[in-house]
Amino acid sequence: MLRVYLDTDIISKLKKEENESIWQQLLSSKKHISYCYSEAHLRDKYNDLTDHKFLDFDRISELTNDKLIWLNKELKSLWLEKPHNAFQEVESFESIWNDDMSFSSLFPKEDLEFLTQKERDKFEQLMNQKINLNLLSIKDSTGSELKKGKKQLKTKNKSLTMKDFIDEGIGFFRSIFTDKDAFKAYRRSVIEESKLGSFNIESQDFNDDFIKSGKASSFLNYMKKSTENNKNLTEQSFFISCFLNLNILGLDEEKMKKSVFENTYNDGLHAFYGAHCDIFVTDDNNLRKKANAMFNMLNIGTEVWSLDKLKNQLGGRYFQRTTSIDDFMTKLHHDIKHSIILKSAPALDKLETANIINPICQYFTFFNRLQVSISENNSESFDVFFYRKNWNTYKRQLFNIEAHQLINNIINTLGTDINGEGELPLDEIKTLYQETWKGRTWIVNNLILHLEWHSDLFVTLSLKPEKTHNRVDG
Repeated sequence: MLRVYLDTDIISKLKKEENESIWQQLLSSKKHISYCYSEAHLRDKYNDLTDHKFLDFDRISELTNDKLIWLNKELKSLWLEKPHNAFQEVESFESIWNDDMSFSSLFPKEDLEFLTQKERDKFEQLMNQKINLNLLSIKDSTGSELKKGKKQLKTKNKSLTMKDFIDEGIGFFRSIFTDKDAFKAYRRSVIEESKLGSFNIESQDFNDDFIKSGKASSFLNYMKKSTENNKNLTEQSFFISCFLNLNILGLDEEKMKKSVFENTYNDGLHAFYGAHCDIFVTDDNNLRKKANAMFNMLNIGTEVWSLDKLKNQLGGRYFQRTTSIDDFMTKLHHDIKHSIILKSAPALDKLETANIINPICQYFTFFNRLQVSISENNSESFDVFFYRKNWNTYKRQLFNIEAHQLINNIINTLGTDINGEGELPLDEIKTLYQETWKGRTWIVNNLILHLEWHSDLFVTLSLKPEKTHNRVDG
């Protein structure tokens, strides 16, 4: 199944009357295309206090069949959950930035109990020591934009204890990410101080070109060094950190008046979850630029499309499906004769060396690699075709409902098999992953086609002369 991700703005645009036909086309393609939503769609609606968001959730549910991508604390990323229910799990943006963090939470008394009394006294003395710092240096270099953030910093030229300084610093840090004016002031200060120069972040060479900034040998190395002390760094948090810094450092060239930290953070989530799909659709130019930059740097094969490109591609090669067994055999014959051989690979089991082919289309809107092998069986050779997915996106796994749909798309294309077996019932989906599914068998033009499913997501179709097959009557 080709997996497609539409950001919140695209789903909203599809509500317009002039886009109704496109919406209907998307709905009719659901048997062959998988649409998903994510945590980011829910966060986009968090500040909507009206009931309109529930109408949007209904549309998301209709398009995606409730396929939710959300990497939670259990490190599980694929869910089947209605948006209305999943929305109840969304925390406020402010809570992400630890509203309850303070000196006491950083240094709880119980954590100091392992110290000797002398060490505790010394620590207490240090924390109560008076210091003098000008905490409003950002205000001095950026003008008046920090007025709201200034409320967090009440101590200019005032004598502080180290304990007070930590609490004030935490408050200021929080204000940068939760107060629009404070963030703009912070971002402007960073851009002025860093003097990185101008880069085309969508260029394939951007990561390496970053060496011209004098900060690091590449942008990714710069970010790895910046985050090396974060012991809880995950794939997601590193992706988001990189995405945010493209904005904070001014590399995305977003105008200051449009720069809002919460929006950029949510855009980063859209890009991260979009990277779990084959196609990510957005009309937001700033989101597109940063998403393309991240996908290029991390070698993620997700394509970023506009709504216009989605409209133009409907019915194109990405959305082409194999419509019949004759269509399937025609494409297979073409690939064997004309497609480019990407490489030779070790064959499986007792098969000889195989050729890996880049096929004319994505078979069954999923498989984009074809491995052709020859099997020797009692001095008789026959071809074995392994249909594979060359994963170049995050998370190489399918929703169960996607696996079920994929298998039934193949079965529906090839028809009822010689034993009268048709679609795989949904309650038998577990047999795919237990590798107890017996598959399906067809006879076409005196050839036997036998379909098998393997747990590491490839499908085998064996083509043999009919006489080598013992028919099992159902």
